[in-house]
Amino acid sequence: GGKKLHTITPEGEAFLEANAQPVKSLFERMAEAAARSAAFSPQILRARENLKTALRLKLTAGQLTAEQVDAIAKALDDAAGVIERI
Repeated sequence: GGKKLHTITPEGEAFLEANAQPVKSLFERMAEAAARSAAFSPQILRARENLKTALRLKLTAGQLTAEQVDAIAKALDDAAGVIERI
């Protein structure tokens, strides 16, 4: 294939050695972020996307009345409260 092979230069190795702790911290943060994102189940991701889509469609469909805005805000607040109590 067309893949290029790359090697680290002596200067790059020296930089990594001099910055070993920040590099280690960076990789630890990346691993933590990956673990957090893996914690979301497919059901939760699907439901979240469904909510985002429904809200986006409602907000772009036209001008909402004050009552509709209040009802949507209440529904979102209620859902947040339910989730917090689980």
